[in-house]
Amino acid sequence: MKHRVGIIDYSSSNLISLSKRLETLEIEFIVSKNIKRLNSCNILILPGVGTFEKVMSFLKKTKLDKLIKDFSKNKSKKIIGICIGMQVLSNKGNETQNKKFTNGLGLINARVEKIGNSHIGWNKIKAFNFLNKEFHCKYFFFNHSYVMKNLKANLCYGTFSVGNIIYPSIVKYKNIYGFQFHPEKSHYIGSNFLKKIIYYEN
Repeated sequence: MKHRVGIIDYSSSNLISLSKRLETLEIEFIVSKNIKRLNSCNILILPGVGTFEKVMSFLKKTKLDKLIKDFSKNKSKKIIGICIGMQVLSNKGNETQNKKFTNGLGLINARVEKIGNSHIGWNKIKAFNFLNKEFHCKYFFFNHSYVMKNLKANLCYGTFSVGNIIYPSIVKYKNIYGFQFHPEKSHYIGSNFLKKIIYYEN
């Protein structure tokens, strides 16, 4: 099956690095905020970098929230969320100006809250299920201050630790995938990871 990837353009600062990574993998993609163009793709990527409140405001204003939800109902399609793109897949998050919770897309049953300090740099992940042979105990690049909490164990396909606290690094629910780290900024291991997810059968 030929894969055509649509990267949702909400002016995320990692669009260039993500585009270059897909070019390296020779995967056809577009960067757009146009519903019709994105709907012609079979994979949607919600890129990283941004705040929960601003990304959700943009998705609602452009009606891309409905497109993403429609994608989730189509078994032949796939949704990939990176960092903030993963977080807005949840029920709600409090990365807002008033620190109150705002609704997310509601596709992953979890909530997003702040951790103690910003988590920036390379960290080891523990990978489960179909990812464990290739990516278990490998290092990926992280850059965030918020994490998913209250995630059901069967939706967690990977974790990372900050001190003694364990958080989800990879989530999967049906045809929806989310990563707290940035595979597009994680060199060759990130390329291998993206390729694995894009070509993996739901």
